[in-house]
Amino acid sequence: MAKKEGGRRAGSRPVVDELDIPEGKRRVLKALPVRTRHKDLKWWHGKKDGLIVIRMRKNFSRVERALRKVAGGPEFLKIPLDRPGSRIWELCDGKHTVLDIARIMNKEFQEDMEPVLPRVIKFMELLLKRNLISLCDQGPGPQAPPRAPQRRVRMLRGSSELDIK
Repeated sequence: MAKKEGGRRAGSRPVVDELDIPEGKRRVLKALPVRTRHKDLKWWHGKKDGLIVIRMRKNFSRVERALRKVAGGPEFLKIPLDRPGSRIWELCDGKHTVLDIARIMNKEFQEDMEPVLPRVIKFMELLLKRNLISLCDQGPGPQAPPRAPQRRVRMLRGSSELDIK
């Protein structure tokens, strides 16, 4: 077994070195990931292994909807998560920052998840892309999770952006 040096295992690296990260990225590390809540999104712990399963409605185009009516097929998509993914999903509760989650994952999974920070960020990018989580700025108090996914729309005249709920 490796000896501990300064509170961590010998040979292990810290999750993140604040000096190596540009200012724009540091803001993301301080953001609070929150699971979105809407009627087409459900999640539960699996019966056998206790891992998270996410069920969400598929986003069909017009042609795909017509083909689905003719050929059949499921309307919902089930996404089973692995152990690290399940743990990250549980920690996306609006109480832990992205950096906190990376530190917890480093502590719990150690070498199984090296390099920790890029893997955590990549997984969160996938969740963001599917509108399963949103990132909130760390404010003075607890924030309520959004009820529906938000999207940004760029206006045609000008460069201002609007949040649409």
